[in-house]
Amino acid sequence: MLAIGAMVADTGARSGEACAWQLDDLAPSLEEVRTLRRPQGWREAEAYVELAALSALSRAALRRWLTERHVLMERVQGTATALWVSLHPNHRGEHRVPPGTPLEPRGLYRAWTRAVGQINDQMAGEPSWVPLPTRMD
Repeated sequence: MLAIGAMVADTGARSGEACAWQLDDLAPSLEEVRTLRRPQGWREAEAYVELAALSALSRAALRRWLTERHVLMERVQGTATALWVSLHPNHRGEHRVPPGTPLEPRGLYRAWTRAVGQINDQMAGEPSWVPLPTRMD
């Protein structure tokens, strides 16, 4: 969640834009990410690509995530190119979905809300702790 949060903070990406990131949208150095912007209310033809610089925090978190993602994808024998994939089995309706499945905006939002809620609960009362926002916007 640190990698997602840091990248969203660096880029201002909405959950749908973050879920659309593929591995090849990252620069090899992890210094930039390419984002396909589709602002609400715009037509598909008005979408545009934006390059954004990634902070040192994003790069460090991404290095850790990409290592974990690689191990996860080997274990489930997945070939997804999505940057963000599920860590645990899930479901879509009544169908079970294995770990390593690309995250969708709703799943990303739920994962973010759950993780931030846990962190805020754990850190409550700590000196200088400011609760993290539970919404991604």
